Amino acid sequence: MQGGTFTISNGGVFGSLLSMPIINLPQSAILGMHGIFQRPVAIKGKVRLGSLLSKPIINLKPS
Repeated sequence: MQGGTFTISNGGVFGSLLSMPIINLPQSAILGMHGIFQRPVAIKGKVRLGSLLSKPIINLKPS
């Protein structure tokens, strides 16, 4: 493939939580997608740990 302007990088297959994707020239941007992990969430201002109050969350890193 040639002439692309945007790349999507999937580091989540390696279990990464966060990284800094590097733009490959001549492209203008890159989006790094990382692993999806269960994280505690705030419900009505309270943070609780537990399977019922956790949600799957992914980190996205644009560059």
